[in-house]
Amino acid sequence: MSPETLTDYERRRQENIRRNAEMMETLRLQRTAADLHSLRPRRTHHQKKPSSSSRQSLRIRGKSPERYPKFTDLDDLALTLTPSPSNPQLLNPLIDVRFDPRSSMLLKPENSAVILTKIISCLRFLPFNDRTVVVAGNAVGDLGFWVVDSFNGKGLYSCSLHSNLVTGISAHHSSPAKIFTSSYDRFVRLMDVEHENSNVIVCSSGSDPFYSICQWPEDVSSLYIGEGVGKLKVWDEKAGKASSFWEMHGGRINSIDFSLVNSHLMATSSSDGMACIWDLRFMKRDRPECLNRVVHERAINSAYFSPSGSCLATTSDDDRVGILSGGNFDEQCMIPHKNRGAKFVSSTRGIWGWSDSYLFLGNLEGAIDVICIGNKTTMALESLHMSLTPQHLAAHPYKLGSLAAATGGGKVFLWSSK
Repeated sequence: MSPETLTDYERRRQENIRRNAEMMETLRLQRTAADLHSLRPRRTHHQKKPSSSSRQSLRIRGKSPERYPKFTDLDDLALTLTPSPSNPQLLNPLIDVRFDPRSSMLLKPENSAVILTKIISCLRFLPFNDRTVVVAGNAVGDLGFWVVDSFNGKGLYSCSLHSNLVTGISAHHSSPAKIFTSSYDRFVRLMDVEHENSNVIVCSSGSDPFYSICQWPEDVSSLYIGEGVGKLKVWDEKAGKASSFWEMHGGRINSIDFSLVNSHLMATSSSDGMACIWDLRFMKRDRPECLNRVVHERAINSAYFSPSGSCLATTSDDDRVGILSGGNFDEQCMIPHKNRGAKFVSSTRGIWGWSDSYLFLGNLEGAIDVICIGNKTTMALESLHMSLTPQHLAAHPYKLGSLAAATGGGKVFLWSSK
């Protein structure tokens, strides 16, 4: 119908329809705009909180651990321990020399020093053939050095290396300034004094601490580490990984030692009351079999080969010292000796000196006992200058009669030949 023929009623009706449609379109646009507005993110005003540091390691943040050594304080030590050219004929430790320590050793009053402030847990000489350097670890993870023949008057150095008790110190005769340490904190660290750095090279895979450490005589980079309950890990320091792993004992491994004459022979002592001799050439992966063993009634604290490699000495908390000898170490004898210390006094460990004839042990009365292997007799080295129990002993591999003894309070005495 054309607009001219529409009545007034029809025109008003059409106009109302058009106006209503425009109104509905306007409402629809407004609703769409409101929906879109509700989807916009609203600005929120947050209160500023104090910034907290993120949990990042000190290595990632480029900082050095506070508990670990700051070698700026050890510059003099680095210079002191720089290896010097050595005569190859002097590199072999003293073996089977004719020397009677019972009548040929003394303690001079000036030969003592407080190396550390806490109880010493391990002690040894660094294998320099032209100087005397004693290194000790203590119960809180510190490492102390005593350069006995220091010419600048400053012969004592210390640093915080671990966060718990130091259980072992190892230094190879071909690289005496590189020191490996094991600890209850589940780390093995390499301290390179010459280059003034220290690095973690082994970390326990679980919660097991490291109880002992020793380097294979034929390879400075081959570390044998006692871990957890009776486990032995062989770590290749160059490759940065374990090359072998064995379960050897039913208790923790307290000591690891190698024969200087036959480096394939290894001895381990354990808290399970057994000390075993192993041949590394015939070790099975699953159940390794030992060549021979000695059994004590209580924990064995140490098992060390004699200088010639023909004997093995064990020291146990059952107050006996075991001696294994013979071609296959099948001859055994037991020598009574008071080995267990009182409260806060470590059980003693018997060490060899410079021949197969004598064994040195700490005496609970404040002396050093010398056991003659030939006639099984014991004689004490006594001095008015040392009245406390020597808990740890170490013999210098190149200096005849040089014997270090650590007592309570971090003090070390140095015995020498007359």
